[in-house]
Amino acid sequence: MVTEAGLRAATDRESGDPFLTCIEISGAGIPTPLRFVMNDEDIISNGLTYNRSGFRYKAPAQGDSIASAGRLRIDNVDRVLSQAVMGLSEDPQVIIFEILKSDPDTAQMLFPPFRFFGIGWDIFVMEGTLGVPDDQDEPAVSLNMDPTEAPGLFS
Repeated sequence: MVTEAGLRAATDRESGDPFLTCIEISGAGIPTPLRFVMNDEDIISNGLTYNRSGFRYKAPAQGDSIASAGRLRIDNVDRVLSQAVMGLSEDPQVIIFEILKSDPDTAQMLFPPFRFFGIGWDIFVMEGTLGVPDDQDEPAVSLNMDPTEAPGLFS
């Protein structure tokens, strides 16, 4: 949930407090999660170091019938990233969240974990598809708001 400071930073014409995007890539076969921040310096958020890096992402969108895929493209300047994902037997997971530079311990926006698949790389970049879990077969949440279940609404 966006804090009051985050809302102010998002709506002010000029803000000295930029939003920073953080990503974490983890999964079986990756001994230590890889953490990156879209910034010109490393950031410590909740005691974890996010290394500065260049990356772009487009989050998957969900519609009425099917979720569309997103994309993640990360600069592969020192090859740590491609070496970590080479030969993985399972798709890694990516967590993306936004913080304010002045308050790196508070997530202003947190996406659900994405599956990272179809990964390709060269000496410059690593790129792959971001997908959401298929939840089409999950039951929908139903709330009954009648006087018996929610008397406070009807008093």
